[in-house]
Amino acid sequence: MRDICRDTLMNEYIHLPFFFQRTPYGVLLTNDIGEHHVLEDDDFEKFVKTKKGIHADILCELEGKFFCVKKMTQEMIEIYATRYRTKKYFIFESTSLHMIVVTNRCNQSCVYCHASSDDAYMTSGDMSVDTADLTVKNILMSPSRHIKIEFQGGEPTLNFEIIRHVVSQRGVLEGHGKAVSFVVCSNLLNVSDEEMKFLIDNKVSISTSLDGPAYLHDQCRVINSGGGTHDKVVNTLSRFRENGHDDVAALLTVHKGNISCLHDVVDEYLRLGFESVFIRGLNPFGRCEKNADILAYEQEEFISAYKNIMEYIIEFNKKGVRVSEEYFSMMARRILTPFGCGFVDMQSPAGGAICGLMYDADGNVFVSDEARMMYRSHADTAFLLGNVHVDTRSEWFRSENVERMLRDSVLECIPGCGWCVFAPYCGVDPVRIYRDTRMDGISRDICGGKKALFEYIFSKIYSEDAFVRRLVRSWAWQR
Repeated sequence: MRDICRDTLMNEYIHLPFFFQRTPYGVLLTNDIGEHHVLEDDDFEKFVKTKKGIHADILCELEGKFFCVKKMTQEMIEIYATRYRTKKYFIFESTSLHMIVVTNRCNQSCVYCHASSDDAYMTSGDMSVDTADLTVKNILMSPSRHIKIEFQGGEPTLNFEIIRHVVSQRGVLEGHGKAVSFVVCSNLLNVSDEEMKFLIDNKVSISTSLDGPAYLHDQCRVINSGGGTHDKVVNTLSRFRENGHDDVAALLTVHKGNISCLHDVVDEYLRLGFESVFIRGLNPFGRCEKNADILAYEQEEFISAYKNIMEYIIEFNKKGVRVSEEYFSMMARRILTPFGCGFVDMQSPAGGAICGLMYDADGNVFVSDEARMMYRSHADTAFLLGNVHVDTRSEWFRSENVERMLRDSVLECIPGCGWCVFAPYCGVDPVRIYRDTRMDGISRDICGGKKALFEYIFSKIYSEDAFVRRLVRSWAWQR
């Protein structure tokens, strides 16, 4: 009776659109709503070609994930549409991340500085109170109820009064129905006791840069007058924690000088009490572009180093030491949960403008931080939207630059991406693509790197090691 029932089921299903790729652990299937499944080769052939002989349990799983249906109904279409809308919810939530450059001055001269920061002693480059007020006025116009304001630079603490001025308007933002959070992206060299107290009292998160132990960190991150910054960063970090403020995150920039020493980086993060590390590649703008000969590495070298350090991190967890890598966790969250990862570079269409806006110190508004970098490096206005002193938010979003960026960043319409098995989880950084290819299509280099990382992440999701599978899911669900 079971066999008869199973055979009947096999002949009564309709394929729904899906992508596939053969992998060492089976045939990986994905679809537009972000579901995924792995079939053995024989079952895949039966599913696609004959519709016979697949076990009923497998078919039920495939149907539950919308790879097939017994009958196309209006109810099924509505459920599928709801799932798809949930995946693309960021489009309707516009705009939640607002990055404010309070100054372009900096007290460091980092070799890989992508922001092309000015010297700390210059008399210009600071945002004015008037510009800050107009910026907040435009932030209030965002449809999103959840607002994150990120203070950037240069070194933002060099113009701390603007940070203080904007944070003091929390009540105004909340009065308009906004749930607001603040982040200061600082090198931690210039934080006085009074400023630290203000940040702690107002629950402002801290994001800093840490490239590992002193011998690695001080290779690139140096003060204007010369000399390393590692000890000062660690000292300020300790002061924050001594005052009960643990909301401090750090990330590193991988370059030729530290790519072979990432084990030492992770060891340093653990020594300093961090439970995660963000392995971030070079951003080829500003000084990084000019110093490429001493900083750059081949993509294959980065992928190899990334996989190596992830294995190192996994081994720590097997020994009971809790530590994760942020990029891996974000991508796992994107794959294993119905929720977005909040990473604007991994959205389709692009997250620039829709998810985040960048307000420069002079009031210029860009679709992303990278757009501002390109403007400062090359005076290229391809992703400049306007200025808070001249234009309105509605004019920014009706601009030709936004229209072109969104049109050219829909993965489903880009040759090669439109049928890629990883497309449901991938996204576009249009500024980087524009820089590399002048919007002629996806750069092979960028695409190849993303595919290699996705292949690695999926290999862990479907690992034969049960501990690794559980670990990846704990990272995705942040448990």
